Amino acid sequence: MISIITTCDPARFHLLRSFVAHYRAYGVEAFYINLHFDTVYPVEVRASYLAGANNILADIGLSIHSVYACPFDAMAIRRHHDLIQARIATSSPWIVSADLDEFHEFPDGLHSLVSFLESHSLDFTRGCFVDRMARNGFPEVQEGLSLWKQFPLGTDMTQAVLGGWIDKITLARSRISLLPGNHRMRRGTFAKPMAGFHPIHHFKWDASVLPRLRRRLEKDWKERCTWWDESERALQWIEGGAGGAFTGLKVFDFCDDHFHGEGGPLSDNANYQRNGFLEKLGVLLPGEIE
Repeated sequence: MISIITTCDPARFHLLRSFVAHYRAYGVEAFYINLHFDTVYPVEVRASYLAGANNILADIGLSIHSVYACPFDAMAIRRHHDLIQARIATSSPWIVSADLDEFHEFPDGLHSLVSFLESHSLDFTRGCFVDRMARNGFPEVQEGLSLWKQFPLGTDMTQAVLGGWIDKITLARSRISLLPGNHRMRRGTFAKPMAGFHPIHHFKWDASVLPRLRRRLEKDWKERCTWWDESERALQWIEGGAGGAFTGLKVFDFCDDHFHGEGGPLSDNANYQRNGFLEKLGVLLPGEIE
């Protein structure tokens, strides 16, 4: 079985349906979706938000796996995911790690990919961010309309503006323990990667990002998370007006909003076929699975 472990917060419920649909199409069989409440969500509102998340997921045959409340901290989230990973390791030898706004591409689907990895004694795959953006500003996500159509541009926002890491571990054997953020394995872990990187389509840059970035500049957040300066740089870039002109960014137009179908890497939109954004960045893509 191939499972996925992720955490959501109330600000990103609008991504739940698209997230599940994307990974189901690639072959994920079990979803461990956890709800996290930061300190900005007092106890008296949590039951309502939990019900809201479960109402969304009930339509697609799922429910929230667990709920936890603590000040936001990537380490706390990683510890929570580690507990789940340990419990399911026997039944699910392979685990996809993805934040709710991260939509990984996998060549030929996950089952073919896992067969390739196992036959070549490989232990994990890696990906690089393709920051998806709308043509104009940072709009509200319209539910029922394809995310790919709403955010048709691929950019290097995380790298060029935030100065953040753009590579992550996307799929790994369940014995492998990741560090917070899923960028690296824990020190001392022996594991062999598949060469190259898959695209990680990063749907962070909608209207909900602005209050979330501002939250990360509050005193308690800055004390816990040393990478708060990335959020500061993003806010300065957005509020300075650079977003409208995509100043300083590399941009690749996937043209999903001009495509006849839903768009995205699982469609027959030719802009996803080996001539896309990661090549523009000079990132090595994996070879074809034989």
